[in-house]
Parts: sequence; C-alpha cells; structure tokens
Amino acid sequence: MPINFMDFRTFLSLPSSLKQINLVRDEIIQNPICFFDVFQLIFEKDYKHAWRAAWAIEKVSEKDASFFSENEIIQLMTFSQHIKNSSLLRSVLSILINLPIPKNLPVEFINLCFDNMISMKEPVAVQALSIKMLHRISEIEPDFIPEIIATLENIDTSCCSAGYIAMRTQVLRSLY
Repeated sequence: MPINFMDFRTFLSLPSSLKQINLVRDEIIQNPICFFDVFQLIFEKDYKHAWRAAWAIEKVSEKDASFFSENEIIQLMTFSQHIKNSSLLRSVLSILINLPIPKNLPVEFINLCFDNMISMKEPVAVQALSIKMLHRISEIEPDFIPEIIATLENIDTSCCSAGYIAMRTQVLRSLY
C-alpha cells in the first residue's frame, strides 16, 4: 500500500526501526515521485523527523544514487554546515558518501569536513565520515592530498577511539 506525503510525515514521527526505514526506502524506489517528499523532510526543524527522513534517504542512496541531482547534493552539503544535531549530521554525511562529488563543490563543505575530522567534540561517526568524505574529494581534487595527510599525521591519537584510528590509518595508507 503506497504511503502519501502526510503518511511519510506521520510514519517517520513514530519510533523507527531499520525494518520501518527500509519500508520507506522500498516505497521511494518503487514510486520515485515520493523521493522529493521524504527528501524535503530532512530540512524540517524537528530533528526527529529530519533524522528519520535522512535515514530513509541514506538507504535510498545506498541502493540508487541516480535519485539525486547535483543540486540536491549541493543542497545537502550546504545544509550540513548548519546542522546542530550530530545524529542528523551523521545521516547527511552518510548520504553524501554514497553520491558523486559535484563539480561545483562548496569550499565551506570541505572546511566543515576538515573541522569535523579534527574536532574531538564530534562523535566518532561524524569524524570518520568526514575523513572518508575528504578522501573521496581528494580523488577528484588531488591538491588536497598533502593537506589531508599532514592533518591526519599531526593528530594526537592517544585520545582517539579505535574507530577513528582505523579510519585514519586506512585513509593514510590509501593516500601515500
């Protein structure tokens, strides 16, 4: 049974499980017209709606990146710079990891990734996704490689989590 816009909003206002999020993902994939309705919910002021919508859109991005235009990718990159909720930021970065890097990559987004990568205030997932995103950007913009390497090499890992250290090591190996 198809879910309409109001149903998406209602459905995503309830506590969500992976099974429920996958139902939304499947509905979007079967009815691409629904994509925009759920995508727009990411920008809601209510972080619970936004985070759950981002989670569903992340699952869509894992299956099929063709749902996203370059404008929507840039919209997510720009939005990520203003997100205060770390769960929502993690979900938006997770979406972006699955998508092509746009030609008109916002410099502010690159700066955000660098800031998140070194900020011990950010959750490990946000730090690791920022490292991974910078690695993907460096594949298109190799001029960033020396800066990424220097930044990662100069981080005091004594206070870093195992997950952070693993992502750091993986990216450094790849960049050398």
